[in-house]
Amino acid sequence: MKSAPLISAFLLLTACNQSEPSEPVTTPDTGDSASGEPIAADATAPASSPAPTPKPGEPATSACADTEGALFSCKVRDGRTVAVCVQKDDQGREYAQYRFGKADQPPELAWPTSYSQDRMRWASVPYSGGGEAQLSFQRDDIEYVVYSRVVRTNFNAGEGNDPKFEAGVYVYRAGKQISDLRCTGEDEPSVSVGMAERLGVQQDDLFTD
Repeated sequence: MKSAPLISAFLLLTACNQSEPSEPVTTPDTGDSASGEPIAADATAPASSPAPTPKPGEPATSACADTEGALFSCKVRDGRTVAVCVQKDDQGREYAQYRFGKADQPPELAWPTSYSQDRMRWASVPYSGGGEAQLSFQRDDIEYVVYSRVVRTNFNAGEGNDPKFEAGVYVYRAGKQISDLRCTGEDEPSVSVGMAERLGVQQDDLFTD
């Protein structure tokens, strides 16, 4: 019965081989060399996955893209942007969308997000030596009123009008104004009445007092 000891020795040798790691254990790579210099990235490393394509109604940035029309756009406090852009649904139907947030980042707010939701309303009135146009977006009990106006400040005969330009967005909750974000910078943004006529529902009166 010499085969029994031989079989036992073979099984013991096999078990020892299986218990050893197939590759040497290494310490985690911290990205630094022994000299303290950063180690260059491996050129053969796989590229990172591309950012997902935004869904219809979910824009990639707060600012209007080059492929979108812009009814209004300006910078307000903290470097944020208020914009009203032409958005399309998956059937190619256009509607106006209010956006707020950092210009090069996904918006903190974008509304509406579909063609079937509440449509933008708009109004425009003339002033002596100027006028005002407004775009209104209703989201539950919150209303966002984007505005641009030109007001005459000099009424002396024979002198210029000295027009004053103002633009921004009013925010209302349950009919009470809770915020007035004024546009900053030297630009004089104005609401595009022509695009508002095409995409919104006209009202006779302004949405503000």
